[in-house]
Amino acid sequence: MNLRAVLLTTALYLTALCTGHAQELTLEAAEVKAGPGSSTCVDIRVSDFQEIIAMQYTLTWDAGKLEYQGVEGFRLPYLGENNFGTHRTADGILTFVWLDNSLRGVTLPDKSTTFQLCFEVQGERGEEAAVRFTQQPTPFEAVNAAEQVLTITAVKGAVLIE
Repeated sequence: MNLRAVLLTTALYLTALCTGHAQELTLEAAEVKAGPGSSTCVDIRVSDFQEIIAMQYTLTWDAGKLEYQGVEGFRLPYLGENNFGTHRTADGILTFVWLDNSLRGVTLPDKSTTFQLCFEVQGERGEEAAVRFTQQPTPFEAVNAAEQVLTITAVKGAVLIE
């Protein structure tokens, strides 16, 4: 092994020790089945939710197939209707910002529902209306109690109209 290879290996090792691995957080919208004209709610779930103090993102859906009815089933401390930007829901856009006011961090088991996004189904039988996490207009961001910005993985859900 030459000196250059030894120095490069040592530098990579020290960088890994100093920075550690970035924590990841998974956001997931559930998949539900509902008939035309009915009301349904999509669970918004998290995994790898360890000592989280803040997060934000945007949810979108096809407003021609799903009509926004509201949010409910809040399962995070300090989470309520005021955490949502509802001014563009007629266009299929809902923004979300949450902060753990205690700043201690919240930990939840994997696949925990944080809230439910509710709709009246406007689409036709056989159609599918995706529910997606996006970064426009509110970008992905999550921070843990160690003040580390987390990597976010988003998993889309859907309302299957039957």
